[in-house]
Amino acid sequence: RDNDINGGVDVTIPLTNKVTLIGSYLREYIDRRFDWATGLTNTPPTALANYDTVKSRDIVDTFAAKLKIDLQPSVLDLVLGYVYSRAKETGAGVTCASASTPATCSSVANLAIANSVPDATNRYQLFDAVLKYKFNQDQVKAWGWTGQGYVKLRYAYEMNHVSNWQSDNMMPYMFAVAPSATGGGNKVWMAGDNPNYNAQLLMATLGLTW
Repeated sequence: RDNDINGGVDVTIPLTNKVTLIGSYLREYIDRRFDWATGLTNTPPTALANYDTVKSRDIVDTFAAKLKIDLQPSVLDLVLGYVYSRAKETGAGVTCASASTPATCSSVANLAIANSVPDATNRYQLFDAVLKYKFNQDQVKAWGWTGQGYVKLRYAYEMNHVSNWQSDNMMPYMFAVAPSATGGGNKVWMAGDNPNYNAQLLMATLGLTW
């Protein structure tokens, strides 16, 4: 079973003739349940055993805001943006005895006593600022270009924080303990798979259109 539902709203508010505020909110709801069986018996297989059921539910809330400012109409504009997203996953699983059937394994009573696992959470934030300057048409023609031109500067600061019981004990250094014969060996990956990070981005763009 896989049920995905999402809905949101977007709002645009002109504060002045040069300043516009844009906001949005999105909620995502994901509900999944998996039923399977292992332990095939006989040849060819005619029976199944060890029925398993795992269910999970994810809820993601994303908030975004953007402020657009025309510092000099049609020439210079500034856009400030912010995004905040939070996610939570809850899940539980149960393994039935070999004598069980899919119906009894997935019963309400069995799912109610399933071994619950701790919630996994994720927090993501992004702040960015974009300054765009459009060249004067006469200035562009003086360069021998018949189209339009602009230069754009962008700065962004991004943060991501994950709390997950499956990997928290291995942070900040992810490691592998697979046998050397498989190419794994006892290796430390120096946080190569660590989802927690802070990052900064600085970018400059020169654009020419025709």
